[in-house]
Amino acid sequence: EGYMFPDTYLIPKDATAGLVGQRFLDTFQQKVTDSILEKSPKGMMSSEDIIVLASLIEREARTVDEKPIIAGIIINRLKAKMALDIDATVQYAKGYDSANNRWWPQITQEDYKKVKSPYNTYLHQGLPPAPIANPGIDSIRSALNPVQTEYYFYLHDAEGKVHFARTVQEHNQNIQKFL
Repeated sequence: EGYMFPDTYLIPKDATAGLVGQRFLDTFQQKVTDSILEKSPKGMMSSEDIIVLASLIEREARTVDEKPIIAGIIINRLKAKMALDIDATVQYAKGYDSANNRWWPQITQEDYKKVKSPYNTYLHQGLPPAPIANPGIDSIRSALNPVQTEYYFYLHDAEGKVHFARTVQEHNQNIQKFL
């Protein structure tokens, strides 16, 4: 997880799963070089942490424009030693929802405490132990170049528009207003 580069691929009909997986990994190595990953924000993160962060951004941001802002918010929360409280980490920890035949299942308020996993960022401070998705180049660039922001919170409304907040009070107002 995290190193199979999302892209469009031409795969031969007789390709094995191993060949396909290797092609994904090779593409990652071609597009995400060590020199790119060494450009972490102020040297505060390892290459692995950058990919973990990028995987969170990949799942949390809906547009390219949101990605560097959400990266900045996650960095702010890490620096402040706040819980990340990222829903996508709980979805990842829940895994495949066989009842609804889908990945990335809906989560509930109760899942925040009920899903016991080192990936659950409601229960565990800091980044999860490994990536939760395979980030694209925009998410990786955002992890490397987060926007400096005063925001610590964000949410997406029913139409997918993102709403940012500086304080928990502002965030709670956004929850009341937009969810």
